[in-house]
Amino acid sequence: MSILKRANTLFIYLLFVFSVFKPYNIAYMDAPHSWQVG
Repeated sequence: MSILKRANTLFIYLLFVFSVFKPYNIAYMDAPHSWQVG
């Protein structure tokens, strides 16, 4: 089950990074990919 725990930790980490860099994605990438901003 360590793989699941590691995947869950990685997922939370990615969510955190995404929430931090979300304004930069909107500002610099101009949202060509809808999944990146929303």
